[in-house]
Amino acid sequence: MAAPTASVFAKTPKEDFRVTIDIGVDVTHPMPVTSTIFPASTVVEELRALRDRVEVAEAERATLHATVRLMGEVETSLCNRMRDERQTRIGIAR
Repeated sequence: MAAPTASVFAKTPKEDFRVTIDIGVDVTHPMPVTSTIFPASTVVEELRALRDRVEVAEAERATLHATVRLMGEVETSLCNRMRDERQTRIGIAR
């Protein structure tokens, strides 16, 4: 392979000159991606593990969602009970 040539220009106060520099380039080719193939069983196992993790995460999400809904219902119930007690006290005080 022929090495490329680059021209370099430099200006000095005394004179202008031109220098040609030969640059050698070593080209290396990386291993093609297809040559580093994983065994199909490894890929399948990884996919199964990821699916299992997704299922666990979805179950946790559903549990947390149900807990939040239940806490909201409890809060509403307590607020209603407090309101009723407050109104009862006001009625008794009158």
